[in-house]
Amino acid sequence: MLFRSVTRQIRFQSSTAQDAVATAQKSTPQKFNKPKRNRDLYKIMEQDFKEITPLLDQMELKMQSRDNIYLKDFISLGHTWLNKISKVKNENSINAADHILFERAINTLHENDVLHISHFNRMIISMIQSKKFELAFNTWSKQLDYFLQNEDTFISAMDEKSGFEKATFYCNAFCAYLLSLKESGAKLDFQLAQSLLQNFYFSERLLSIINRKLNLSEDELNFIRNEVNQLKSQNFDINSSKHLKEITKLSHNHRLIPLEHLIDESLQKFKSLDKLSEIKPKVFETYMIALNFCKRQAKVVELFNFIQTNKLFTPTISIWNQLLAAQITFSLPNMEKRVESVWKLINKLSTPNSETFSIYIKNKIHNGHINESIQILNDLRKKNPELWNDQLKSQLIEGLMENKKSDEAFKLFKVYSEQGFSPSKDAYNKVLAHLIKNNKLEESGEILDMMINDKNVEPDTATWTAIIDFLLKTAQKSGMSSEKTISELFTIMNDMKSAGVKYNNVSIVTVIANLMRNSSTHALGLDILTEFEKTGLKLNEVGYTAVITSLCDFGDLNNALKYYSRSKENGLLPRAYRYNHILKGYRSNSDIEATKKFYETEIKPLATTGDLSSLPNQYTYFFLISQAIITGDAQFTKYVIKQLDEQFAINGDFELGQQLPQILNTLKGKGFTLGKPLALKVDKAISANKV
Repeated sequence: MLFRSVTRQIRFQSSTAQDAVATAQKSTPQKFNKPKRNRDLYKIMEQDFKEITPLLDQMELKMQSRDNIYLKDFISLGHTWLNKISKVKNENSINAADHILFERAINTLHENDVLHISHFNRMIISMIQSKKFELAFNTWSKQLDYFLQNEDTFISAMDEKSGFEKATFYCNAFCAYLLSLKESGAKLDFQLAQSLLQNFYFSERLLSIINRKLNLSEDELNFIRNEVNQLKSQNFDINSSKHLKEITKLSHNHRLIPLEHLIDESLQKFKSLDKLSEIKPKVFETYMIALNFCKRQAKVVELFNFIQTNKLFTPTISIWNQLLAAQITFSLPNMEKRVESVWKLINKLSTPNSETFSIYIKNKIHNGHINESIQILNDLRKKNPELWNDQLKSQLIEGLMENKKSDEAFKLFKVYSEQGFSPSKDAYNKVLAHLIKNNKLEESGEILDMMINDKNVEPDTATWTAIIDFLLKTAQKSGMSSEKTISELFTIMNDMKSAGVKYNNVSIVTVIANLMRNSSTHALGLDILTEFEKTGLKLNEVGYTAVITSLCDFGDLNNALKYYSRSKENGLLPRAYRYNHILKGYRSNSDIEATKKFYETEIKPLATTGDLSSLPNQYTYFFLISQAIITGDAQFTKYVIKQLDEQFAINGDFELGQQLPQILNTLKGKGFTLGKPLALKVDKAISANKV
């Protein structure tokens, strides 16, 4: 009965809670310190206890005397309390599992409505470590309603974006439930398992991270994996829009290994069920488009052969087009012959469409066959005028530009424009860049006016680069001030917005970041960014990274630190690739104290977090040790080595990469002392390189 109750709770309440969490997460992250009102509680925990009970008694008594208790204060305080319990246990050799000792504290936090999922996760983890799987799941089930009705319990400043604690909350329950079945031999409740899975994305990576604390055996992990695979198989539809969207998403995020794995796994599932004949052509079209986008042409050919070998269906023209596109991007000596071979097959076994001609012409132009391309397109225009579209016109213009026939391309561009031509984004960009490069500013202005009013074009980085280049050259010619240049840029953007043209902030920020790298345009780039922020522009993960990187590359560390702090204030997690750029900026700087302060306050506290992308990595210490060597500061060198030693104490599997072992080995030869685990790792790496 408990399992059914949990299923209902998750199904009917979690969606509401998730919406509330999403809304709450948009607010400014809370900052957790030690408010004056909680000093008395912290003072209790500073006392020396020999037993757990007096600690619990004093904390409960003090909390009962309070009129106002706030969850935001108790996220940090609750962990301090649990840590104190563990410390008393270890110092006094108390023989009891953490979950037994934590239970009373967890109940007290619950009674006062200040229990956070991160506190509760620690108790469930201890139960699972002790192999109390059924107890863990039953305890979790009883508390579920409390968390779903109190959405703030899912939120914390450190965890705001990653949602790691929430994923841990559901994944712990899922693992405990499955392993309780293994232990008891009970039958899986499919509805319950599915309702748990809907609340987090189960992956091998998540399981691996969570198991660092759960300490499950390989046998237990394999049991979980097998159950998950069976669950996915029972509910999997290869033709569903959900599956095809997942393929497209993996492709756009360039996650090549998961993409290929999902494709292979999906086809294998349907093959094992003898259901290959049920797969629709749309599935293979989506697979092949995704793989071509990621430049996995060999896999595209493999899928085409899979269709033919298994006699699934007659390939559609979309599938033929993807096969043709795959041949064009193959880096093989006989590439042109392969393209011609597929082109002949398409004409024999299918009917080419505009996309087919576009792909084929692109190849012809790329290989310098411009006259032949023009002839093919002229024939097409006469014989199949319905296929002669803007895409092919743009293709021809782009081809002429690539083959240094820019004047011809511009003439065609003007002729087509008079006929109602809507150029592609690339055609606009190439023609505009060519005109600006040759200081044909009047013609550039005409093209720019066309683009501003073309709803079908979404400006990208190349577009904004051309626009800003145009404004800079115009300013140089007319003596326009920096303020006027920025004003003109915003006028162009507002005109685009009024005309219904869509543009994304990432491409604009990328161009601004490029301006900030150059000494002659650095100040202008900063001014544009400042004006953008005044209009309400909110930088995202990519934007902050681009800005911080460019500022560090230029050597403007003050502004880099300002934007790094601002990224955290806006709720972004401190990623290693972002703070490493700041360390790289400090590398040739003699201000050792500034580097140490940044490391101590911003990086060192992250060493024990659960989010892998926030953890210090080999590049963190490479940049630190590089600064120590460049400045010749022996004390700072010792400091960096000490930090690495501490890192190895936390994570014995810490990867040093290729350069760090060489540097550390040299330093060891100069008399610097490495901790034993670090020294062994360095010796092993050096020996491996000698083999």
